[in-house]
Amino acid sequence: MIGALADSQVSSSSVRIMGPGLWAAFASKLGALKGAWYAAPDPSSRQSFVTRFMARNHHMPRPLADLSYDAATVATTVARTTSRGYPVSALTRQEGFAGVDGQFTLLPDGRTRRALGVFEVLGNGGGAKLLVPATTKTSVSG
Repeated sequence: MIGALADSQVSSSSVRIMGPGLWAAFASKLGALKGAWYAAPDPSSRQSFVTRFMARNHHMPRPLADLSYDAATVATTVARTTSRGYPVSALTRQEGFAGVDGQFTLLPDGRTRRALGVFEVLGNGGGAKLLVPATTKTSVSG
């Protein structure tokens, strides 16, 4: 992709390049995309989970561990707030749930909305900086 942008003479001075959250894993290697933006969870949200997980399991959690923890959080939270199973209204509550990677909301149509921050690639191996923190407000439509 970086080569294609250069071949097409696309520069960050004339175009804001936006990428996927997957860039967070290797932002320090995206030097040619200096100034590009991507949305991703704030890594500080996950740090306490990683610390607790490693203390108990002696290895880094895989992504499935994050999802499992989030699912258990939903199940536990809903079970504490209702005595009649897991009604859609409790699962899709407006305030959402506190997940490993930050706040998330289950939507009635089956989608999930996650609170993500906006990061900017610094270039020259500098990784990325958080420009706009994730918001805890999850009632925005879309």
